[in-house]
Amino acid sequence: MNFKNLKNSSFEELRYNFLSGHYDQDWDEHHDAMNELHNKLPAIEELIPLLTSGNRNCQYTAAFIAAQEGDNARSIFPHLFALLESPWEDVRDEICDCFLNCTSDASHYISLLAHLEDSSESIRLRVITIICGINSDVIRGIYEKLNTTEPSNTLREAFELLYKQNSEGLVMKCIVERISKGSKLEKVFAYVSTYREFGESEQLLEIANLTNEVDIKKHYEVYFCDDEKE
Repeated sequence: MNFKNLKNSSFEELRYNFLSGHYDQDWDEHHDAMNELHNKLPAIEELIPLLTSGNRNCQYTAAFIAAQEGDNARSIFPHLFALLESPWEDVRDEICDCFLNCTSDASHYISLLAHLEDSSESIRLRVITIICGINSDVIRGIYEKLNTTEPSNTLREAFELLYKQNSEGLVMKCIVERISKGSKLEKVFAYVSTYREFGESEQLLEIANLTNEVDIKKHYEVYFCDDEKE
């Protein structure tokens, strides 16, 4: 591996090498080339050929850089969003990381919520984390969109709990009642609503345990359990 060659390569040369599959066989080289590509990125739109390439490593690389760019990647979000249904878990994972900074479109988030049933546990947990962080305006937009397009939908009924928490505050009795219905979506939104109301708290631990839902308990363990609690 020649680090000097990477340092001396232009953005266009690095991008060409990614598109040609030059870095596909060596992860260390791929990682270093990805960082150089980001360092030399002249404009966020220059990532589009990688996103539309159909190549896993190219798409992962571009999505990773876009996630690092945050708000600056908003202009290319349509190309990122198109990869939310990628067959490759690592690509989907990076696309999820772009949401909070890059879009407030309710339709985008409704598509993301479908990935609460993703085949990958890490993606399911990532979506729960994103829901914890979406702002009030986006919550209202999602609820209004669901009311318009899916008035009897299970997702709309479950999301209503988060909408009410966002607009009226949370009553623990209501959370417990919703959990008792047994729907996974009800439990996820009960858990998220509790977090948004009480933060990392005894109430959150109580609800996580009460759901008896594998993804929720895992999410709590990954994001909220420190060594002391364990």
